[in-house]
Amino acid sequence: VLEGYKKVEDFNAENEPSIAAIEGFDADTAHELVQRAQQAIKDTLSQKAKEREGSVHPDLVAALKEEGLFAFEQSLFKGGVKTVEDFAWLSVDELLDLTDGAIDEAVAAHVIMRLRAPFIQE
Repeated sequence: VLEGYKKVEDFNAENEPSIAAIEGFDADTAHELVQRAQQAIKDTLSQKAKEREGSVHPDLVAALKEEGLFAFEQSLFKGGVKTVEDFAWLSVDELLDLTDGAIDEAVAAHVIMRLRAPFIQE
């Protein structure tokens, strides 16, 4: 917390001369700190983007919440179900397999048909 720097973004936002002015730092050290801060921020943003790619689409999350099935989001994702359309075209047996039978068969059928309806009407 020296000189008000608390997180990586603080170094990224600063210019190198002001960092070099800190006692014990020189221009090379300041440059390296800024470069490392920028790389760390890029890496973090890249990781977050990869995580978003590796998740269930927000529309499916909303539908699962609406149906009280949000607890199965990760199971569905692992089974390759990432969108409402992916879910809509599951068979009842596939959904029961993905959820290890934790959903009642009638509930599974109801939810699948409700989410399938917009695709059938197209």
